[in-house]
Amino acid sequence: MSHPDHLPHINDRIVIKKEPKDLIDLVQRPRHLFIYAEGTDWLLDKIKGTGPWYTFKKQEWSNEKQCWYDIPKITYTWTLQEIRDYYNERMMDHFVHCQ
Repeated sequence: MSHPDHLPHINDRIVIKKEPKDLIDLVQRPRHLFIYAEGTDWLLDKIKGTGPWYTFKKQEWSNEKQCWYDIPKITYTWTLQEIRDYYNERMMDHFVHCQ
């Protein structure tokens, strides 16, 4: 795996074991989980935490006004399986649209 060193001053990283159907590589750093397309350095996302992982939403899109507007902060908690399911699905959608 040839992932770039996004945090050169921190070399601690753990590659999380893949499942046979995975289209992603998961690399845990001290503060974030990095999600890459399988076997590449294409960074799909970076999620806070060390398990469970967290994402935040502070804005929402309004189709009516055609702009982003602020909302109270919403925190989402992710398990490893939820991350795998979501990002594998995104990769499948990507492959379908590229054909």
